[in-house]
Amino acid sequence: MKYYSNQTDNYIQTHLQLNYTHSFLPSLFWTSTFNYTRGYGYDEYYKMNRKLSSYGFPDVTEVPAKSDMIYRKQMDNDLFVLNSSLKYSAGHIKATAGVNLSHYNGGHWGDVLWVKSLEAAGIGLDGKFKGWYDNTGIKADASAFARVEWSPAEWVTAHADLQYRAIRYTLVGEDDDFLSYGANPADRFDYRRIWRFFNPRVGVTFEKGPSRWFVSASIGQREPGRGDIKENVKGQLSSIEPEKMLDVELGYRLSLERFSLQANLYAMEYKDMLLETGRLSSSGYAIKENVDRAWRRGVELQAAWQPLGWLVLDGNATLSMNQIRNYKSFVPYDDDSGRMHEVNYGLVTMLMSPSALGMARMRVMPWRGGEVSVNAKFVGKQYLDNSMREDMAVPFYWTLNAGISHKFKFGLTLSGYVNNILNRMYYAAGWRWESYSEAEDKVYGGIGVYPQPPVNFMIKAEYYF
Repeated sequence: MKYYSNQTDNYIQTHLQLNYTHSFLPSLFWTSTFNYTRGYGYDEYYKMNRKLSSYGFPDVTEVPAKSDMIYRKQMDNDLFVLNSSLKYSAGHIKATAGVNLSHYNGGHWGDVLWVKSLEAAGIGLDGKFKGWYDNTGIKADASAFARVEWSPAEWVTAHADLQYRAIRYTLVGEDDDFLSYGANPADRFDYRRIWRFFNPRVGVTFEKGPSRWFVSASIGQREPGRGDIKENVKGQLSSIEPEKMLDVELGYRLSLERFSLQANLYAMEYKDMLLETGRLSSSGYAIKENVDRAWRRGVELQAAWQPLGWLVLDGNATLSMNQIRNYKSFVPYDDDSGRMHEVNYGLVTMLMSPSALGMARMRVMPWRGGEVSVNAKFVGKQYLDNSMREDMAVPFYWTLNAGISHKFKFGLTLSGYVNNILNRMYYAAGWRWESYSEAEDKVYGGIGVYPQPPVNFMIKAEYYF
């Protein structure tokens, strides 16, 4: 093992912000903010026995093909943002309209600082030896929005929120592993896209006495991230599309002096959700692809009861279905050929999405400024991937915890906690592997888990001033 004293992660940001506010009338305000952010940073590493050709070095017959080296992965970026909005409030109407404009230019490149074998041979690192990778991402984002809130009566409020958004995205150059896999032409980026989104949201709230009802519907759309784009391009798959979601919610809240109750029904319907399917790029990174249909549907419940001034009982629960329709997974063959075997799982539950969550708590205030609490938390069964196979499941678990705190008059609060009082052995997450045997026409796999701590203690001090 080789230790390198200058293996560092450095990043610096400089911010410049200008704000302007003007009141035309008591009911009409204009606010604008301009922000410029300059960022620069690098990671520096010592790597052992690396192939020189993977870092852009031409054939050098005087030295071995592999050597120890030091390199930097560098980046710099400029971000310009302008937000401007006009607000109006009078009578039963509140309205806001404005624009958001941003331009991001980010460069990523690598420099080799030292090569052991070249130094030993007396070969200097001049310009022709320093080309490794260099790529630039440019993202221009422009949106316009208008929000209106109308209260024709004290007990009802309606709102509408409309947004139009356009994004121009460009990614050109080579990634850091471009030369490691035979300089595949697909690994050299030349990606240029324009996306246009219309995201509306509407809702109505009714409030009468201790009761409050609300209903809302919205459409949201999101473009793929830089990592999703570049790995998908290197995987030579069909172009990925933005995610789309329709969210519909219906809720009720009851607020009494010593009792409160809240229930919320929701349905989040996804189109073209981006998920990892098992396919890999030419450099071995997981690729995200669009799945046609998916959804999260459920109910959220909360309740609190204070039967006595020094006693509070409260809790919450979520029951949900989190599913993907017609899910396909790709499993690598066990012969290291790079081929992938397709498996159709049909309707499945999303990974790490339990169908049941819950918490129950009792809080006691036995003295002024003091509180003692006991709570139980439950997390239902989850899956480590989207196959919904039982051998990839994380079993349900629950824990019992307690805490005590005291708030002093001079702003100091001291707290102590005991977690997992019953010392239950469980795991909450993990990882998995799988491969396909062509001879047996069977998928093999296994999991690794991250055990959670047994009974543990924590002390916390907070000071407010």
